[in-house]
Amino acid sequence: MIAFNQTVAGEDKSFTWAGVSAPSGSGRYEYGTYNSAGSVSFLPKTSIDFKKGVVPPCATPKNFAALDTTVTTSSIELTWNPISAETTWAVRYREQGTEDWTVVFAAADTFLLEGLNHSTIYEAQVATQCDPEDPTAIGEYSASVTFATECAAVATIEQDFEGSLLCWSAIQDGNGYPTILSNYPEDAHSGSKFGYFASQVGYDPVDEYVVLPELISLENMRLKFYACHDLAEPTEAATLVVGVMPAPADTANFVALDTIVLTTAIYNQYVVPFSAYTGDGKYVAIKMLAAQTALASARIEDVVVEAIPNCMEPNGLEAVAELLTDHSA
Repeated sequence: MIAFNQTVAGEDKSFTWAGVSAPSGSGRYEYGTYNSAGSVSFLPKTSIDFKKGVVPPCATPKNFAALDTTVTTSSIELTWNPISAETTWAVRYREQGTEDWTVVFAAADTFLLEGLNHSTIYEAQVATQCDPEDPTAIGEYSASVTFATECAAVATIEQDFEGSLLCWSAIQDGNGYPTILSNYPEDAHSGSKFGYFASQVGYDPVDEYVVLPELISLENMRLKFYACHDLAEPTEAATLVVGVMPAPADTANFVALDTIVLTTAIYNQYVVPFSAYTGDGKYVAIKMLAAQTALASARIEDVVVEAIPNCMEPNGLEAVAELLTDHSA
């Protein structure tokens, strides 16, 4: 239990207090332990100031929240509870993982935060503006709330699986695959995370899909990614099929563009242009076919959707053994 002894007089005389209720009078109090026998051991040079019924100036608002039901691709409504009679507040926000804050001011305890980027995770905080005429007079900020704006079509994609997968989706089997595996740098192409497919006979194998965010257009675009089998000596090859769907879960209308058969645990880069696709779908998907005889598993990494360059890079580079010499190949 806690006991208080008044050392600087306020409006009330000295007293001791124990329990969870606040002291009833203003003043300065030492505090210490209060045992069951009623004796108090005070801690010298340790004190608190308490003034009955007075809210600290510029108190931080309570119950700060982002209302998910109001989110759009570019805005969200924020709300909080004032502590006393405050009339103006500062709201600061930033994209998650960045350093610099943007500060805006609110004249009500419900505020529409606008001008946000779509498909983005943000964090925000609120503080009381102590002097409405002075934008630098701001109290202590609240703890952060995080929220994500709604997804919208993007022009390009670059994903190494180390950060946010907002607007990506997966069609999984009953065992939770495909998924993201982390903290396996020895198995990743870069970083420590990668997309992982696994399908095994006897565990209800089904086709598994990783679905990319919606694209604005597939015209003159291509997909690049690294992939390999998860096993150094697989008993069954892993077969990936790259295709396009009109909606993230519309597997019935998946249109295959290329098939890739993985038989080793060595990463290779694969490039799939979308020039052969004539439909109106905007969701690119990577599908792994269900295992047929044993275990099929695969890793995918460093996924990029970009415009097809005017000057194409060469591919299929290999050394011809018959032409090898001591100085040339």
